[in-house]
Amino acid sequence: MEKKQPNQGKQPSQKGEKKTFSSDKPKPTTPRMESKPPSGPKGK
Repeated sequence: MEKKQPNQGKQPSQKGEKKTFSSDKPKPTTPRMESKPPSGPKGK
């Protein structure tokens, strides 16, 4: 049971790392969306 306790503490740590990946995904999408609006008026 004592071995399971330290394992549970590692699980939440991995979840935090996954959250960082999610933040990296929306980051590249933000600059891409900003490039779309300027491209719209330029194409006009």
